[in-house]
This record gives sequence, structure tokens and C-alpha cells, in this order.
Amino acid sequence: MPSLSIHQQTKLPGVLTDLYHTFFKYNAHFINVMARIYRRTNRKYGALKRRRSRYGRRFVRKYGRKSFKRSGRGMQRIQRRRYPARNPFGDKVQVKFKFTNGGSYAVPGGTFVQTTGAFNDLAQAEAAFTACPGFTVYPTLFQNYRVTGLKIRFTPIYNPASAYAATGFICGGDGILTTPSISNLPEQRWAVYKNLNNWGTGGAVKSLGLYLSTVKVGGADRSVAIDDNYTSTTNTSAPYYNAVPQQLGFQYGLVATNGSNFVSSGSHLCDYMVSFTYYVTFWGRRSITS
Repeated sequence: MPSLSIHQQTKLPGVLTDLYHTFFKYNAHFINVMARIYRRTNRKYGALKRRRSRYGRRFVRKYGRKSFKRSGRGMQRIQRRRYPARNPFGDKVQVKFKFTNGGSYAVPGGTFVQTTGAFNDLAQAEAAFTACPGFTVYPTLFQNYRVTGLKIRFTPIYNPASAYAATGFICGGDGILTTPSISNLPEQRWAVYKNLNNWGTGGAVKSLGLYLSTVKVGGADRSVAIDDNYTSTTNTSAPYYNAVPQQLGFQYGLVATNGSNFVSSGSHLCDYMVSFTYYVTFWGRRSITS
């Protein structure tokens, strides 16, 4: 039946008007019921969704959906893993080891002061830091390791005895930059640097961060990811890690912003905090003899 306007409905006799409204009312109700049944029974459009309660819908509209947000401090979500009875910890694991250390720099006789090392070698990390959780456990389970990357966070608290400008930096590469300076640091592929504020006079402390990937720093092709020279072996007792044959370097420190030598050699330059997060892959399960 064609749709009628209110004006047209008022001109119909009373009986026809009642029949029209009754048909329209039940016809619309029938269409809605059939559409609801079709949506629920037709699996082509996916599984049925649980209807949210009226309070739940109102809560979502007002506050939004709640999701777990990972936090670096405080309580964290409990982690659970399932392993087969005869293969605990699996055949290959990927873990993160985080070390944090502090120190201080004295004013050097030249234009820079720095700390260097190899970011894909856990033997140096074992010698430089105290063990973090799991650092001495995984070597007793697996025979081989590969460092896939290192994240460095360097925070110098610049408070020199004499007032002069300095720039903090982090750099990585196939080797070590022997004489870092304000001129050649911007030219490096893997380097970050910032001009430091004097904390002793109320300046804000600045932090620098850099992630060094073994594949990207070692080479652009995929051969680095499967090259045994970028891997090494482990031991069941100290020293737990053997050195990697092909080492990739990192360095962090301070350079004179004006490019000239620092003055007042030997006096206090800055305190600093540095954190290292190693991304490591272990494989080659050790045989269980007992």
C-alpha cells in the first residue's frame, strides 16, 4: 500500500484509517522481527555478539573502553607461559636484559670525554655490570646467543666547575669514532646529540636515547642476521658469555660545543646515569643429564 501523508489520512473514512494504521503497525513490527532473526542466525556475518547492558553502554559512552596500559614502574601484569613437559622454556627464546649504571666525568685535557664498548657482545656486559634477573640463568639452558639490538639511555647531569658549553652524544657503528667532535658527530649514520644545560645554575637535565640494531648497523643485507660471526656461545658457570667475533661499537660522552679544548683539566665536569637494554636471542638447548 502506498504511503499516505497526514493530510491524506485525515480525508479517509474512519474504518479505512484504522485498517491502514493497523496494517502499517504490524507490518513494521514483522519486518523488524525478521531482520533481527536474520542477523542472529546468518553465520555469514560472523558470530553473535553479546549485548552490552544499559549500564555498560552508558559507561562506555562516558568513560570510553578500558584497556591495559603497560607501565615501566610499579605493579605489572602477571606473565604466564605454558611449556611441554619435556621441553621447558622452548627451543628458542627472546629476552631483554636491562642494566643501569652511574658515574662521573672529569674535565679532559682535550675536546671530548667518552665511554666505549661493543653493543652486540654480552661478555663485555658481564664484566661491566652486576647480573640482572635471568642474566646468569639462560646460559645454563641454552648454548648460543645473539644480540639483536641495544637501546642506550644516557642522562648527563651537567654541573661543571667552570662555565663552558658542552654537548652530550651517543654514537654507534661498525667501529669506534676515535675523535668525536661537534663537527663529525652530525655526519654519523647512527648518532644523537644534544646541547646540555648547566644543572648547577638551574638548567633542565636532558636525556639522550638511541637504539642500535645489529642487522642495520652491521650491514644492509640479510647476511648479518644469519652470520655466525655475530653470535657466540655460553657457559654454565662464570664467565657465562663468550666474546662475539665480529663486534659492533657504541660510545657515549661529552664534547666541547665550541670545538676547543676544555679548560680547568681534571676538575669536575658532570655526573651521569646510563641504562642499557639488550635484546637477546638464545637457542640450542642443553641436554638434560639428570
